[in-house]
Amino acid sequence: MQDAYTKDFDAEIKEIIDGRFIVLDRTFFYPNSGGQPNDTGEMTDGYDVFKVINVVKKEGKILHELDKIGIKGDKVHCTIDWDRRYAHMRMHTAMHIVCEVFNRDSGAMITGNQIGIEKSRIDLNLEIIDREKIDACVRHANGIIAKGFETRNFIVSREEADKNPRLTKLAMGLPPQIKDVRIVEIGDFDSQADGGTHVRNTSEIGKIELVSVDNKGKNNRRISFSLSKLQNYDCC
Repeated sequence: MQDAYTKDFDAEIKEIIDGRFIVLDRTFFYPNSGGQPNDTGEMTDGYDVFKVINVVKKEGKILHELDKIGIKGDKVHCTIDWDRRYAHMRMHTAMHIVCEVFNRDSGAMITGNQIGIEKSRIDLNLEIIDREKIDACVRHANGIIAKGFETRNFIVSREEADKNPRLTKLAMGLPPQIKDVRIVEIGDFDSQADGGTHVRNTSEIGKIELVSVDNKGKNNRRISFSLSKLQNYDCC
């Protein structure tokens, strides 16, 4: 939530459930949530190395699922699969820009989304498929990316967030149980309520490449896109 660029960290084991599900006192692993897949990686107790194959949030706890039982002691060193994490970060920030562009152009709101490593999709409540307009929106999004906007995140109260309806592009609005709202800001272009991981600067995204536009029902259009490979870019 605060630092998406940490690749490894030390932590203490607070609880072990069924031998394979580990609860830590702190974590930088992202749990599967909001259309963004979980992080994977490794956890070592100093004697053996365990693969972290899944991370979920359940009953207020972050559960790190290991590939085997047998972890010992109460201190571990964790390493995040950085290639996977960074791909999700680039995709997620790109998705925010695309959503804002479409919202400004047509008022479209998000009805679904899924972030991937090679390809991501956004479902929008667009009435018709106008390929020329969609292509124009993608070009606009790439123009925003090229500006090299810095991103930042901060917390506001639910009361403050509710005063600004543009903080969410979700058709269903913010879930009612959220009391403190994390805002991800992209320069002076966009601010959205969000709980995922993002790049520090839009120059890390690369170029959005439209893959397909599909009709997924009445007033529901699915836009799939990929990102170009970064050329000689050292993010950190």
